[in-house]
Amino acid sequence: FCKSINRVIILSAILSAAFSITGLVLSYYLNIPSGACIIIFSTLVYLITLAVKHRIQKSLHEKRVHGDD
Repeated sequence: FCKSINRVIILSAILSAAFSITGLVLSYYLNIPSGACIIIFSTLVYLITLAVKHRIQKSLHEKRVHGDD
């Protein structure tokens, strides 16, 4: 998603803070350990992002191969 190391560092700091806060809030309301909740939430977001990226790449590939219909 980023083309420069500065943006990677900024994005990773923002995402880790967001995952930590969200995981802590979820663990409070679901009454589960906070560490596990942060890891599960981060993993789910990663898998969703991976699936979306794959779909976008597949769609772009099909457009290039089959042309714009």
